[in-house]
Amino acid sequence: MMKMVWDEALAEEAMKHALRYSMEHDNYYDRYSDSLPGVATGQNLCYGSIGWSDCLNKWFKEGDDFEYGTGSLTGNAWDVLHAAQILYWKTNRIGCARGVCGCSAYFVCNYAYTLVWEEYSVPWKNGVPCEACPNNCVDGLCDCGGKMCMNDGSLDLGTCECTCINHPNSPFQGDECQSLNCAVSSPGYCNGYTTDLQDMYCRIYTNLRNECPHFCKRCE
Repeated sequence: MMKMVWDEALAEEAMKHALRYSMEHDNYYDRYSDSLPGVATGQNLCYGSIGWSDCLNKWFKEGDDFEYGTGSLTGNAWDVLHAAQILYWKTNRIGCARGVCGCSAYFVCNYAYTLVWEEYSVPWKNGVPCEACPNNCVDGLCDCGGKMCMNDGSLDLGTCECTCINHPNSPFQGDECQSLNCAVSSPGYCNGYTTDLQDMYCRIYTNLRNECPHFCKRCE
C-alpha cells in the first residue's frame, strides 16, 4: 500500500460537491482535475449532524463485512466500497471538504486513484509490507512522495518511476506522463469507435480518453 498525501485540487473538487448538499455522487468525469490529467478519482460521502471522526469510523466499520478475496460478506458490494476505497493499494492522494446546511453537514472525500471495480475484493496485495518498495518504505507503506503517473501510466513502487501507456509508442511524455504529444498516432482500434457516441464514450470510459486522445478530442 502507498502512503497518502493531501491534494488541494481534489479538496477543491470535493468542496464543490459538498456545497451541493447532496448525498448523490457527482459524475466521476466531472471530477477531472487539470493538475491530475487523465486520472479518474473515487469518492466517499457521509451525512448527518456528526463530525469527521464519525464519518471515518463509519467507513472503516464497513470492514467488518469485508473478507479479502471475497469482498462483501453481505452479498452487496456497495456495503463495503467506502472501506475498500480507503484501503485501495494504488490510492496515494486525498482531498476532503465539508458543507454545512442547517444542523446537518455533508462530508466529501475524493481519492486518486479511484478504486477499480475488478479489484474491490482485493484492494491491497497480501504479502510482506513494503516488499515491492524496500528502498522507499515509511512505516510499512510505499512512499514515492505523492508521485502519480498520469494518463494511465504505471508507477514502479521500487523506483518511483513511471512507464507511460502504450510504451514505447506512448503519446504521453514527462516524468509523470503528464504531457500529451499529439504528433503520436493513436492505436488503430481507436478508429473502430462510432462517432455518434463519441462524447458519451469519452466521458464514461476513462481509459478511452488516454488510449485514444485524438478520438476523444484531447488534441484539439
